[in-house]
Amino acid sequence: MKKTLGIVLLVLALGLVSVPAFAQQVELNLKFWYAGVSGADEWVADYGEYEDAPTIVAGIRQLNNIDYHEHAYTETLMLQPGTGASFILSGEYTISPSISINMSYWGLSRADEVGAVLESDLYYVLPDISIDTLITLNGAPKSYWILVPLWKSEVPVSEGEIPKTVLAGDVALSMSALDVCATKTLSGHGWDVGLSAGVRRAAFNEALSTEIEFSGEWDEGVGVYGRKDNLCLDSKLNVTAIGPQVGIEGKYTLTDKLALKAGAKAGLLFGTAKTDALWAVKDYRYWDYEIGELNSLGNHVTPAQVEEDPDKWGDPLDSGDTTHSATDSIRINTFDLNASIAYQITEQWQVEAGYYASIWKGVPSPYFFDYNIEWNWNFDFIEPIYSEEAAWKQPEARDIIVSGLTLGVNFKF
Repeated sequence: MKKTLGIVLLVLALGLVSVPAFAQQVELNLKFWYAGVSGADEWVADYGEYEDAPTIVAGIRQLNNIDYHEHAYTETLMLQPGTGASFILSGEYTISPSISINMSYWGLSRADEVGAVLESDLYYVLPDISIDTLITLNGAPKSYWILVPLWKSEVPVSEGEIPKTVLAGDVALSMSALDVCATKTLSGHGWDVGLSAGVRRAAFNEALSTEIEFSGEWDEGVGVYGRKDNLCLDSKLNVTAIGPQVGIEGKYTLTDKLALKAGAKAGLLFGTAKTDALWAVKDYRYWDYEIGELNSLGNHVTPAQVEEDPDKWGDPLDSGDTTHSATDSIRINTFDLNASIAYQITEQWQVEAGYYASIWKGVPSPYFFDYNIEWNWNFDFIEPIYSEEAAWKQPEARDIIVSGLTLGVNFKF
């Protein structure tokens, strides 16, 4: 985006230095655009707590055999690129009273991150104590569920071997549009209407990352054990498109100082969408200490001392990953709308306030890794990554709208 903006500024600067002798007027316009982005939200997870503990409290088990309970609540983790500052830069060379060459550029960058930690209040599962006894001693334990894009089924997250689950996601998004066109202006008493035709180059980039970590430590009386599994998805999308664009601009004079302006542009763009995605077991390790064994601190092992051991997790075990790369042909329709009220300060200077919106229809979505069958977890979720059931899938294309208030200054010479 910075490179493109630099090219635009260079072209405009050269134009100011070498305006043809027949040019009657040069006009520059810089607008501050406080714009929000809609349609680019990314779902990370739904999660919540059961009203009653599931009948199985020793971790995640057979998905299609789980006795589901009513949800006490439901929360959603959604990445939402927010509202922020952007700029619209435009220039106009008037060749004759009714013919001009126009160039404009806008760009923006947005980011967001979300996360949640689910922790149970029943930390150890002792094999010689019954579930009924545990509930009697500790009360009904908290029991959670999660639903993520990876799995079609609700995944119960109970106590015991998985007392902690971490959900996290972040996204970085950028968009830009460069327009070059010729405009024919029709004028009347107090009004001007310009009809334009030209070309637009558009760019859209998105980097999405989501992560799930299951971890647990438990004491079985003869030893202390632990397990940690971290699963992540990184999906990047880079879109570039170019194509013809037509537009109409209007101006109506209210007084000697005030004028109303409005305009619309429509483009039909063709280009490519390049995808690079990675689904991986980012961290996969376990440890166990027998009671009386010396840990790395030189102490006899107890659950409390295991907690203090910085080297307890050791090195990651062999894990699996799968990647996806693709370059697809795309078509995007764009529609830009603007309206403003302008105040003439001097013959050369003008300020204006208004609204600008850019609608992009048919923007591709990032790829997801989709494993859509029910299967037995029981901490055995490394193997299925290599299964033939695993597949990369791309959600439907999106309509993305960038819109917000503008405040600008216009200079003519």
